[in-house]
Order: sequence, then C-alpha cells, then structure tokens
Amino acid sequence: MKVLIYKTILIVCFITTLPVKIMAQTEFIISVDLSHPRNHVWHEITDFPSYPSWNKVLRMADNDQLEVGKKFQVQIKTKDGKSSRFKAVMLEKKDQQYFVARQKILGRWFFTATHYFIVEEIESNSIKFIQKWELTGLVSLLFKRMIFRQLEEFNQINTDLKSHMDTKYSDSTTYEKDRLIQRTSWWGQLLRRYFTILSGGGREIRSFYPHDQYSGLR
Repeated sequence: MKVLIYKTILIVCFITTLPVKIMAQTEFIISVDLSHPRNHVWHEITDFPSYPSWNKVLRMADNDQLEVGKKFQVQIKTKDGKSSRFKAVMLEKKDQQYFVARQKILGRWFFTATHYFIVEEIESNSIKFIQKWELTGLVSLLFKRMIFRQLEEFNQINTDLKSHMDTKYSDSTTYEKDRLIQRTSWWGQLLRRYFTILSGGGREIRSFYPHDQYSGLR
C-alpha cells in the first residue's frame, strides 16, 4: 500500500511539473572573434544570396531585406551530406547589431528554436560574432544532447566566416593600416620639427608639408 502511495505521489509531481520543464528555456551559444569593422561583418551575415559562396552549413532565402514578421526558407547541411529544410520567421532586427529568427513546430509546447545572430563591437575593427539559440518545448527537453551536437556544426559557419572575411578584406585592411602608419609617421616628424623651431632651431619645415600653401612657412 505504501509503495502504491509513493508511486502515485511521484506520478502527480511529474505531471504537475512537466509543463514547467517543457516551457523552460535552454540556451546554446557559440562565437568567433573577427578583426574587421562592424559594417563589414554585418554585410556578410545579412547577404543571404552570397551564403553558398563561403559557408558549408547554412542557406537562407526569400527574405534578403530581413523584413520582420516575414517567413523565409532555411536549409541546414551536415558534415555527412544530409540536409534539412524548414521555414523560419524573422522576429526582430536592429541594423548593424543583430537579427533574430524563429523556427516553431506545432507550438511552443512541442518545439521552438530562436536563433540570434549578434554583431558585438569590442572596439574599432574588433568584433565578436555570436550565434545564440533559445530552445523550448518537449523535443528540446527529451533530445537536448542530440540537438546540441547538431548545433555544434554551426561552429563551421564561424570558421568559414572568419576565413572568408580575412581573404576578402585583406587588401583593404592592409591598405588602411599602411595609411594609419603613414599618417602617424608624418605627424610625428612634423611635431618633432615644430619643437625644434620652438627651441631655436629655426630651420625650414616646408618639406614636411604635403601642400604648396605651406611653402612660405619658415
């Protein structure tokens, strides 16, 4: 009799707490550091038609303008060659910072995956690109480990993005660095000559100015 009572109590507890567990939110986060300006990173992750040219995992189509509330096509390819297709809806977007898409099967109680694409600026030309998933529903509760193993394949997107951007923007990045060095060097020379004049050197500094309007300065 006592055993039956204990079993009944356990069943009741399980039934009463199951909805809470089903609706509980599980998060999965991956990220990559990129040495590029925010606008370059934003352009690459929102240019859906170019995805096949640089990443092996994800395809998105039919919402190139990231219209909030609009459904679009998503395809995910795995390392073993398998692929899955489904529709997602654009939930939210903040230009140059993030956009959010959601896949839902039957309802939140069964399975919902909310996918965040976040461009976080650490400093100028230093970006952390973050992908975050919020999972809810019975499926995420029962198959959490399997889902996480599948989501780990999205690390390939981060690797591909970094490689793609380092190659695509290498020339412009080198050019900007060279320009910065040149400007710094020129101003350094100018300041040194300026203090030489103040200290009584009085030598001509025309050669340190790039424009003719300074040619009469002594």
